[in-house]
Amino acid sequence: MKQDVREGKALYKILPARYVLVFFIFLVCMEIYAHRVVLNVAIVAMVNNSAVEMSETKNTLPHECPDSAENQNITYNYREGKFVWSQPEQGIILGSFYYSYVPFQFLGGSVIHLLGVKRTYVITVFFSSALLSITPFIAELGIAALTCQRVVLGVLHALSFPSGFTILSRWSPVNERSTLMAICESGNFIGSTITTTLTGYLCEYGFSGGWPSAFYVIGIYGCVLSLGLLFFVYDYPEEFSGITQEEILHIQQNSNNNTNNIKKIPWKSILTSVPVWTTCIVKMLFHWGFYSFLLKLPSYLENVLHFPIQQNGLINAFMYSANTFALIISGYLSDLFIKRKYFSATNVRKGFQTLAIIGTSACMICIPLVGCNLSNVIILLIMTTGFMGLVGGGDNSIILNLAPKYTGPLFGLTNGMSAVPGFLSPYIAGLFIDKNQGSLVQWSYVYYLSAGFCLLAMIIFLIFGSAELQPWADDNSEEAEVEKEVVSVLEIPLRKQRESIQS
Repeated sequence: MKQDVREGKALYKILPARYVLVFFIFLVCMEIYAHRVVLNVAIVAMVNNSAVEMSETKNTLPHECPDSAENQNITYNYREGKFVWSQPEQGIILGSFYYSYVPFQFLGGSVIHLLGVKRTYVITVFFSSALLSITPFIAELGIAALTCQRVVLGVLHALSFPSGFTILSRWSPVNERSTLMAICESGNFIGSTITTTLTGYLCEYGFSGGWPSAFYVIGIYGCVLSLGLLFFVYDYPEEFSGITQEEILHIQQNSNNNTNNIKKIPWKSILTSVPVWTTCIVKMLFHWGFYSFLLKLPSYLENVLHFPIQQNGLINAFMYSANTFALIISGYLSDLFIKRKYFSATNVRKGFQTLAIIGTSACMICIPLVGCNLSNVIILLIMTTGFMGLVGGGDNSIILNLAPKYTGPLFGLTNGMSAVPGFLSPYIAGLFIDKNQGSLVQWSYVYYLSAGFCLLAMIIFLIFGSAELQPWADDNSEEAEVEKEVVSVLEIPLRKQRESIQS
């Protein structure tokens, strides 16, 4: 037994334990986003042909972009579904996830501190995966049952994300936080890419009738992954038997937070903090463009450019790859700049955020301007997601700078605000394009509005944004010093007693 422990510690000298932790959080991010994306793709195969035809016949107005010769003979080979769901009904099902996800993001940080971070993390990953795996059976019960299932998934996901990033904040040294955070966040996009491709394949060639196999595969994989979390994910580095003492000291000496001493969450200080609310507003405005862009992209490619749906997976792969690459690179560079003190943490965050927003906005504005040129549009789409990824060095990990010991509550608050556009922006976009889905002018309003919100976010962040450790989260603040003085006063009699005994 002792030999096994020594061998395990020898392994973690080569591969630090915190990198293993990051790998598992990365896998969880992939799995959680797979839960969201799988239904978006599978629902195409779940509904019957009459429902699909009904949605297609609504768009009778002429398109501005003609069909390309290579796309005119494309046919759809999805198996015929059994559910007769109208487009509004499908919208209710898909949007129901955010009805609970948004409000429970605000409560998630408090809940995980009550239940325990690792316990919450493992439970939410397991039960959300198990619940997803029985989607085919729930769908048979009707729209109401499937909607309720998505609402419950929203609750579980709202607790899962703050749990994972709270653990990450306890394990990550200051000069590695942006990089490790970016690696974990990249799991969202990689998971979306893999799930989109895999679900499309399983809908056509999978077992149990096609689309049900996608839910079985993803759900069962998540249940197995949750078991791995039991052995490789711990609340604190000191609790992991395989970690070396050198790595524990490295993390402790390069950390500006002491999460072991959390007694209560200072909600008053959090909710009156200008940097915190600046981060919330910036994330919400930026994600307006994010959700408008990503959720409406398939419709734009199909209705305006007449791009075959079978090839959407390839475009998504390029887009998400560009986003993932930018996330990791910008996270690494921001850590490098902060570590070597080229710039202050605040200036580094503002610099990367500005680059991300200017690049994203410029590409969004140019998309309608290139008109029907398919190649140029695809290049701009890939560039847009690439620029979006530069937030890996911007506001993406800023909560780890502001208050690392309260990562859970802050992540819940900021991520909840960023998810609000998840159900608002597609609705507003629908108002613009409802009359004519093939109009370049109507679609330009969607992109211009998104670009405008992004630029507004940049201005607010440049004026009010900060990445400095907040006084209410600093153990060396005046309040903490008062507590230390009280403790030292109480220790004086004990010290005198020890001195008298020794004399």
